[in-house]
Formats: sequence, C-alpha cells, structure tokens
Amino acid sequence: MPSKEHAYLHEMGIQVYEVQDVDKLPGYQPAPIRLPASCKLVFLSSSYPTGEDAELFEKVLQSIELTLDDALHVLPQYANLVFNQNQDWVWFSGCQVDSKIKGKVLHSHDLSCVKADQKLRRALWQQICEKR
Repeated sequence: MPSKEHAYLHEMGIQVYEVQDVDKLPGYQPAPIRLPASCKLVFLSSSYPTGEDAELFEKVLQSIELTLDDALHVLPQYANLVFNQNQDWVWFSGCQVDSKIKGKVLHSHDLSCVKADQKLRRALWQQICEKR
C-alpha cells in the first residue's frame, strides 16, 4: 500500500485491518498461519467461544486430554492458510469441513447449538470416541 494510504489509515487511528475478500486483490498471496509448537487442536469457528460456550469448549478439550493452552481458534475463512505442523485435532464448529486439513477431524454445529441440544452433544462425543 502506498504511503499516502498508510497516512490516511494512521490519521484515522487504524493500526490493524483485515481484508474481507482476498479474491478482489489479484496477485495477493496470504502468508500461511504457522501454528505454535504447543498447538494440538485447531478450532475453526466464526466466533470465539465465550461464557457457557467456552465452558463447553474446555470440557471437550479435557475429554481429549488437552487444555486451553493446547488449542488455537482460527476463523473458517482462513482454514486454507493453516500450516499443518503439530496439531492432532481439527474441530470445525458451525462451518464447512475442509478435506485438505489433516489430523483427527471433528465436525459440529456452532457451540451454542451443541450446548443447547443433547443429540448434538452426543454426536460430538461419539466422534471424539471414534478418533481417540
């Protein structure tokens, strides 16, 4: 971006921004997301788990013997940028499964739906038991 555009963003107090539609930038190649060595589960969801959803998320992690420190949240639109390194698990929550992602794959509705529906919770637990 030319310095004139940088100056405008700086004047408006914008330090960080996110491109919503990368396809509109011809020739742009986004950098892959490099996972930290401690990452054992990539959680792909359009929203970061908070409140009761975070409690359910933590319970699921405990059931596969992981902690919050072992997990990383990634927005679904960046799934193709996840650089496969050490993750054992990939959990698609409320989004389409990407078959190119490697690891033990879980798929569920959004956490708020899973939390409220016993059948959805049971289906998630069955997936976990099958993948262990």
